[in-house]
Amino acid sequence: KKKKKKKCKRTKMATEDQKQIIRQMNYYFSDRSFPRDEFMQKKTAETEGGWIPLSIFLTFKKLKELSEDEAVVKAALQANRRTKLPIK
Repeated sequence: KKKKKKKCKRTKMATEDQKQIIRQMNYYFSDRSFPRDEFMQKKTAETEGGWIPLSIFLTFKKLKELSEDEAVVKAALQANRRTKLPIK
């Protein structure tokens, strides 16, 4: 009986730019930031499931400094294997 080789799933590694975007997005939802951020709390309360449109984040100064391109930010978030953020 031949052993079947297990196929390794290829995992996409985040680039340094993507890591910066991920860190910034994680900060927005961190225990340090979110409880004090009335705007973010309001936005999560406005939608079913607490999802916030990515377009909202693209208006934030710190994120805009990293990228204003929605596709770039989405790719970074998809490369983030650890955390799933409530973003549409």
